[in-house]
Amino acid sequence: MAALAALSVPGTVGTVGAAGSATAGAVDAPSLKALRTLAAVLKASPPIPGLDASACTIAAAACEACAAASVLGREWTLPGPTGESNRYRLLPRGTVRGIAATPLGALAQIAAALASGNRLALQAGFDGATALRAALPADARALLVDDAGAAEGASALLFDGDSDALRALLPTLVAGAGPLVRVESLSSADIAAGALYDLSALMHEQSLSTNTAAAGGNAALMTMG
Repeated sequence: MAALAALSVPGTVGTVGAAGSATAGAVDAPSLKALRTLAAVLKASPPIPGLDASACTIAAAACEACAAASVLGREWTLPGPTGESNRYRLLPRGTVRGIAATPLGALAQIAAALASGNRLALQAGFDGATALRAALPADARALLVDDAGAAEGASALLFDGDSDALRALLPTLVAGAGPLVRVESLSSADIAAGALYDLSALMHEQSLSTNTAAAGGNAALMTMG
């Protein structure tokens, strides 16, 4: 398969492939529809409980930025030799865990989860978390999960809080069973200033290589290593 080299993917960090071409995907995925609905609700009046008008504006901007950066459902065709088709895409992890110290942090995590097509097991450490959740559009609220087992099994964690809280959390993650958890951390001040979580941290890579020379011809070629 062609080596991955130099194509930047919107909304991600790193590189994807040299001279690859993007193809349109499922840009109307349910989670992206939910994200756009959430942005509209945040712009409406009255504001979401626990957020003033300024915070709602910041949260709406985060939703719109995440939606614009999303690569959910998209696929890239990579260069390769004649007789071979190479494709690359980013897929949701499934369920990610969120720990939010503020309502704005919770909304930033919800936006990131929706933009990457994941469910979010959200642990909110602020007053009014139940009211905030109830005020979410139904399609966004449906992608939040309460199952503690789902949170424990999540392979990525979005964190909103101060450095002391993060420092106290990390040893518990390391001591847990299973693979190490990818942690994406932003302080509450960062989020209030408009910082966004890295969407690529909430997705995993998949590359597909197809022997097109064998298709429709000698079936034995399809099993060649």
